Amino acid sequence: MVENRSNIVLLVNDHQAFYGHHGIKRPHFDRLAAEGTRFTNAYCASPLCSPSRKTMLTGLYPHNHGQTDNSFETPIDSSQTYLDILKDHGYDNYYFGKWHASEGTPSDLGCWFVILI
Repeated sequence: MVENRSNIVLLVNDHQAFYGHHGIKRPHFDRLAAEGTRFTNAYCASPLCSPSRKTMLTGLYPHNHGQTDNSFETPIDSSQTYLDILKDHGYDNYYFGKWHASEGTPSDLGCWFVILI
């Protein structure tokens, strides 16, 4: 019997600003926010893209996971990622978009993925 699990969609979009412009129409984002969980007080562990993405992936600060700049030379090491936890609980993981978290690709962590160029 398959366990009844909720779908999990984590959207990370770079460089989106609202700045109080109420004329912007974004009904799909608004619906997802209304029906899901919003992180309204989240902060970056680093002002750089790659260290921040790897921090979200591992839950570790950049000085602990080793990705302190935007190079892709730091592999995903033995640190457990949220993708590992989801896979251990029977989820199929998919990754769509920029990886920019380490060398390699999301498939190295067992994800189905599409790379955007």
